Amino acid sequence: MSTKLGSISVSKFFGIFYSSESHMLRNSGNGIFIGRSEKFNIPFLLGKENLLNLHTFIFGSTGSGKSYLMKSMITRIISETNSKLAIVDITGEYKQIVDYFGISEYEINPEEFLLSNVRLAYYNISNFNEIKKVEEAEHIISSLIEGMRKRGIGQKESALIFLDEAWKLLLKSNTIDILLREGRKYNVGAVLASQLIEDIDPSMLSNIATIFVFRLQNRKSLDIVQKNYFISDEKIAKLQELPQGSCMAIQTYKDKSTASFFIGKVAGSSMPKHFYLKCGGKMIEISEYQIKKALNSMGYSEAKLLQRISGEEVKVSDLIRLLYEAGLDKNSILRFLRFIGLKDQIIADSFASYKSEQDASR
Repeated sequence: MSTKLGSISVSKFFGIFYSSESHMLRNSGNGIFIGRSEKFNIPFLLGKENLLNLHTFIFGSTGSGKSYLMKSMITRIISETNSKLAIVDITGEYKQIVDYFGISEYEINPEEFLLSNVRLAYYNISNFNEIKKVEEAEHIISSLIEGMRKRGIGQKESALIFLDEAWKLLLKSNTIDILLREGRKYNVGAVLASQLIEDIDPSMLSNIATIFVFRLQNRKSLDIVQKNYFISDEKIAKLQELPQGSCMAIQTYKDKSTASFFIGKVAGSSMPKHFYLKCGGKMIEISEYQIKKALNSMGYSEAKLLQRISGEEVKVSDLIRLLYEAGLDKNSILRFLRFIGLKDQIIADSFASYKSEQDASR
């Protein structure tokens, strides 16, 4: 059971504090794009090379932009990195993203996830009652921790575990505390979102390298932020009036120095392109990510194929032709079509249509 924040300041765990935006350049060229600094318009990339660890805590008032940042981070991590990613979805708010990427719910047991070749895992517990949600979230994260320990230390491949509405678990369990304390040596990070900074114990807060503070009007939370991170009265006043999507970033580096700066507006991230495969009277939706995942699993690049697809609708018989043009043989095309979820009858009909179209063009 975690304790509530009292008079203990996490500042004693840290060294020098900076408020200059120039510290943002320490991650220049690495990481996922979050937005630009308010003052000098410097691109802010959330990387890991210079940070104390991979952990992130996001908090602020309802509707201030927390979930928007979470969604942008998830989309960019999937699209732009090779990190493994597990999402524990208490509200169901992230289902649209995983549907776009073709990720199945409970595709893999959480204890096996980090030990497997599966890159993305989604655990939707939004349909449970509040008590059951907490129990399920604790079970999933505990299982991920066990898998993390089995995977061992010194892993080059990083992994991130996302949990929104984290207060539900923070107030009732020490599971997240264990993840925060042990995650660094296993190259695993937690990305947590909640409404108030006092939802999290100070000892846990000291184990989190990146904090995003959105609009905040709770006096106790503001006092804790100011005391722990030496934030000026002027900036504290500004936090109370931040527009939706703007936030303060606070980061702790490996040398224990800490910097704070404002992000003018969190950058969104567009969803991957979707295509609609036509076969007879049926229309099947497939994402660009599913195409990439299928081809990469067979050792092919998706670039040649995606360059050849024009428009959002394509007949499966035309897709077969494009796959041949991209250098795949018939067996590889069969594997690809099955990988993206097409039934054997649709595949057979499409090959027959492809052959007829080729014969007619001769």
